[in-house]
Amino acid sequence: GMSGGEDVVPVGVSFEVLADLRDQAVAKSENPGPLRTWRHWESPPSQRAAGEHLTTEDMCHEVVMPKTQDQRCALVDLVGAELKGQATVFVSHAWAYRFTDTIAALESAGLHTNPSSRVWFDLVLNSQWDTARRPFEWWTGTFAGAIRGIGHTLLVASPWDDPQ
Repeated sequence: GMSGGEDVVPVGVSFEVLADLRDQAVAKSENPGPLRTWRHWESPPSQRAAGEHLTTEDMCHEVVMPKTQDQRCALVDLVGAELKGQATVFVSHAWAYRFTDTIAALESAGLHTNPSSRVWFDLVLNSQWDTARRPFEWWTGTFAGAIRGIGHTLLVASPWDDPQ
């Protein structure tokens, strides 16, 4: 439980890390994606077509999980120390959005102009291997405390004037 002490400020990554992922998303979009077999509710599973943008969900399965498969770790664990540090902004976004749109929104907010910005972005910071459901207390305690500790939240809505 929470001891009522100081909120812990979690780690974040530089915008460079997210820009690199965006570039990988653009490159991957040229070819069709794998069957989305992780979507247990789809029968038969859907597949991203060649030329179709990757969503953050697609990025998880097509980029992050293959990269972290051997260590079964979070992507942040494979990032150089110079590209991470105390998070300065928490990004709230939907995994159904195009990943390139989400990163463009961070650019619109000017995150790419400040080299000391460190972004908490769930795809990178959370292990996608240990996805057992978190208890409600974790969300209301640890997680809420971490967001308070970061002090800035950037909400990504797409499209911004009529979010889906």
